[in-house]
Amino acid sequence: MYKQIKNMACSIIITPLLLVSSLSACSGSSGNTATNTTSSTASVVSIDAMTSVPVVNGSATKGTLYIHNYGNKPVTSLSFGLKDASTSSKLKSALNALGLSLSNSVVDKQGFYLNNPELCTTLAAGASCAINFTTPALTVGDRGNSLVTLNYKQNGKDYTTNQVVNYQYASSSALNGVNFTGSLTVSGVQKTTSHVVGYLLGGGVSGSKYSNVNVTATSPTTTISNGFINGQEVAAGQVIAVEFAVALQNDQKSFVNVVPSWASHSSNKATLDSSSNSGTALTLNLTPAQNTVNLLFGNIPVLTAPTTSAAVINVTNNGNSDSGGGLTVETDNPDLTITNNCSTTNLQANAANSCTISFSVAGYTPGSATVTFKQNSTDVGAQSVIWTNNTPVPAVYIQPNTSTISFGKGQTTPNNSTVFTLTNVGKAPLNSTNYVPINDAGFANWVQDGSTCGSSLAPQGVCTISGHFTGTNNGDGKLYYKANGTYNSVNYSFVSLPLSYQVTSVPSLIITPLNVNMTLLANGIESIVQQFSVNNSGTDAAIINTTTLSTNGGTVTPTITANNCGNSIAVGQNCSISVTYGPAATSLSANESGVANLNISYHGGTPDTQRTATDSFNYNLVGNDSTVIVGTPSATNLSGSGTQVSPFSGNSKLNPMQISITYTNPSVNYPLTNFNLNTNGLPYGMTVDVASTCPSGSAVANIESGAQNSCTLVLNLDRGLLTNAASGGSVVLDFTTPTATWTTPLGFYSSAGNQVYVNYLQPTVTFGLLNNNGNFESTTLSMTAANESMATSLNINVSGVINWLESAPTNLSSNCNLNSSDNSVSCNLLSTASGSISYIMPNYLQTGESANIPLMFSVTNGEYAYLNPSYLFINYIK
Repeated sequence: MYKQIKNMACSIIITPLLLVSSLSACSGSSGNTATNTTSSTASVVSIDAMTSVPVVNGSATKGTLYIHNYGNKPVTSLSFGLKDASTSSKLKSALNALGLSLSNSVVDKQGFYLNNPELCTTLAAGASCAINFTTPALTVGDRGNSLVTLNYKQNGKDYTTNQVVNYQYASSSALNGVNFTGSLTVSGVQKTTSHVVGYLLGGGVSGSKYSNVNVTATSPTTTISNGFINGQEVAAGQVIAVEFAVALQNDQKSFVNVVPSWASHSSNKATLDSSSNSGTALTLNLTPAQNTVNLLFGNIPVLTAPTTSAAVINVTNNGNSDSGGGLTVETDNPDLTITNNCSTTNLQANAANSCTISFSVAGYTPGSATVTFKQNSTDVGAQSVIWTNNTPVPAVYIQPNTSTISFGKGQTTPNNSTVFTLTNVGKAPLNSTNYVPINDAGFANWVQDGSTCGSSLAPQGVCTISGHFTGTNNGDGKLYYKANGTYNSVNYSFVSLPLSYQVTSVPSLIITPLNVNMTLLANGIESIVQQFSVNNSGTDAAIINTTTLSTNGGTVTPTITANNCGNSIAVGQNCSISVTYGPAATSLSANESGVANLNISYHGGTPDTQRTATDSFNYNLVGNDSTVIVGTPSATNLSGSGTQVSPFSGNSKLNPMQISITYTNPSVNYPLTNFNLNTNGLPYGMTVDVASTCPSGSAVANIESGAQNSCTLVLNLDRGLLTNAASGGSVVLDFTTPTATWTTPLGFYSSAGNQVYVNYLQPTVTFGLLNNNGNFESTTLSMTAANESMATSLNINVSGVINWLESAPTNLSSNCNLNSSDNSVSCNLLSTASGSISYIMPNYLQTGESANIPLMFSVTNGEYAYLNPSYLFINYIK
């Protein structure tokens, strides 16, 4: 029989590295960076680990959860929940009253929403889906966490997995450019592929945009999986959840840096800077690991002194071994009260359960502490805690943009690629301030490139310090920043937790392409040749020991027929290996399948270490009896050829956008009886057209033999559905051609699918508020369209305020018009890509009372754009 071979997912562990800082009056303190992980194993569903979500200027921000079934069996009855969840809330009721249905959404007591869990209810083997969430609004410098729970069924059994989502305040104007937030560690069994999410933030003043933005990994085994299309625009304030597929080829530790870059920066289409620029990178630390306990901690928010309601963080074990209990929490300040509900909890593997730790202070004096988490007496993480009230004292967080960074000996990271953000969450300025870097090791030189920090940091003020490294010697080091200043004749000193850096001299061989599927017809003539490229993406030469190809069965198997890699591969150099499959004799009538491993054993680096790189691929022999030939996909109104190098590309201007795939029966002996295509794994936004002649779903048909009989599957890219795609305005719709099944007198057959690559780009409109979450006379709503050239018209409607505000919106930009009947506003963002509206706060509230004033966004009927977000609340306190 001809069987479809899928890679079995093994242990995959993903670690978000915490971004935390420490503060003290008169003297500084610091702690260790936490290393926490998320794991998925065979037949397990996992929610992608992610960097902390930037809550732009404090307004609620939309993010994305990507969910993967890493097993080889389907899962059903997916049900999402939140810890401390509620089916209703004041904000949800307000939106429902305005006609925005959130009937399926879930909200927790922090105000964290799961927006559209109905988009992900079943998952085929190896498939993925995505849903959106919205963070709560945050005050300057604040942070928080929520626990997402996913229940599902597999083989009639119930399973649960969890994911901690961290979020923190981010000022879009504090840092120009397009930048990633945070870093991740990806650990797992060699030859597996995992997925992680790095949040990308467009910085700068409202209305500015960056064109021809690209996200480039230093290793070709790390690729964009969803959420971003290279070459697109990014607007200031825009948050993008970029999902990456990370293939783990090597058996030793290595790292990948993912660098964002752009060609030009403009404001209202006036070019400001035409030079090439790069932003802060996402560092992925790749670490083979199994049977480990890996704890992930939620962000500790800013506390109020005294604390009336304790702040709670969630903790999960995202590793692949139970913890057995033993988690302790220590603090360097006795004023901080810690209630550890995790000390005796056996945190189960694969985040099957969770526990909580709460923090509070009883006194009225503002202060801070460093909190250290230990598992069986071993440090596993650290965070800082600040508590404030109306007492006039400064309180400053100092936070690096990433917790870890890796680079080679002799290498220099890009200018301004490492950034420390300073935020004063206190009620008094830090005056006469000086900022001092502390490099605790001689393994790298730190060069400060720029700073927006002056001699005084005002309350609620944010500034940044940026710079770069040059590696001088192999080793690990830490960089701190200390801010020393005064207020009211009292000295204060604030210290960041360290940015850990690693300087290496190690080779790292990468084999491409990935996910090869060699299919051979047993006709006695044909053979298939696949060329593999080998690249040294490391920081030292690789010395080759052996190159082998192992297979796991079959009458005919692939073999290595050419190899020009020689005895060594220098840094950045390439070589090639050719693998040939076939020919196969016509006497072979049975279909066969197998998995081959191309293994390169090598060594090098300091210290000299033995390493192995492996690329696995499928090979399939089509016997000379019954098979299906899947034709090369063709497209209507889509550019490209559907390959990885040249994907099909569409946009919201085009209609219809269709992909056609022909399935042909070449057999002269057997019809394809009860023929069916399994289209359940198609990505969201892609539908089967009524013009299709191939049966799918529950339908079956017979395709006769002897005359090259065939049917054609026609797929549509649905522009309406894609405006709601959870991955955002840049949608990656890669899919495997639907598997065909049929029967003959010899039995049941199935065909392997081929990968088809599809991109879809639509305008994204980003909204933000100048003032929010406090007392102010008025606030300004800004909106900026990116990739608006993908639309024929783009009119944004803003409504919802008529029952909350006493005055009509004012100071409308020239491309916006007021509807006086309901105080809604319509803005044409095709003529001018940005717009603004001012809102005057109401007078009917009493001092201390608050109002949540909704702003709802929509596009005119017949127009297509992704709205980020689709609503905002003005959180006003009288």
